[in-house]
Amino acid sequence: MAKRLKEPSTMILDDLVVLGRGAPNNLKDGRISSCVACWSPRVGLIRLYPTSWYSRKIRRWNVIRVEVYQAPGDWRRNSYKIKDSKNFKTIESKIEIVGRIPYPNRHDLIRRISQGYPVNLFYDDYQVVEDNFTCPDELNKLHQSMGLVIPFKIIEHKFEGKKLKIHYKCQRTTPWSYNCESKNGHWATVLEDGVYQWLKKNPTKKERVISNLHLYDDWYMKYFLIGNGVYTPRSFMIISIFRFKRERGSIGIGQSVK
Repeated sequence: MAKRLKEPSTMILDDLVVLGRGAPNNLKDGRISSCVACWSPRVGLIRLYPTSWYSRKIRRWNVIRVEVYQAPGDWRRNSYKIKDSKNFKTIESKIEIVGRIPYPNRHDLIRRISQGYPVNLFYDDYQVVEDNFTCPDELNKLHQSMGLVIPFKIIEHKFEGKKLKIHYKCQRTTPWSYNCESKNGHWATVLEDGVYQWLKKNPTKKERVISNLHLYDDWYMKYFLIGNGVYTPRSFMIISIFRFKRERGSIGIGQSVK
């Protein structure tokens, strides 16, 4: 008699903010999936996979309610699966949109997550789980798999096919230093779906994506949401790039060298 597998324990997250999603990934069974990065005041940064790339509910800044469980066989504690996610025909019904972060509040939300400040979305009684260190080297030391990086310097970029790679140094949030842990900075591949789609559709206008991201524009404050791979724990990729226009007169320490 076959042994019955134990059902994974699930939990309902009703305050999950969608922060970005990666480029589409073709699964062996024909499904088109993407990895989604989210944040909750109760569990911190998490990744959801697989999710349907065609989902209309999983969009950046949407706040969703969903039943999840920790991904079995994945050492990264931030990795979760949506209950019954194998059936992409019904997965959309498992996701409920409960809100959306308004435009004026988005920069403050990202800034507070990156600096470890408490963020209150809907209620006063909660605990904040913070694991958002500001350098890939720090994340590696602490065996963390996701974090928000404030790039102190955008050194250069290059294209490899439909992929954009960025060379940057981090801004430390310690009061005594703005130096990156790495002397030579970090190279990271950008997995953000919007960037991938632009490069796919506009192969002769690749540099336009740089201006769209305001990558070297010091009038824009940038944040990189980074995560590593299950088989490449020391290699961090950029899941999402956030850019917010600074208020006039607020430029201090620059983010670019070009």
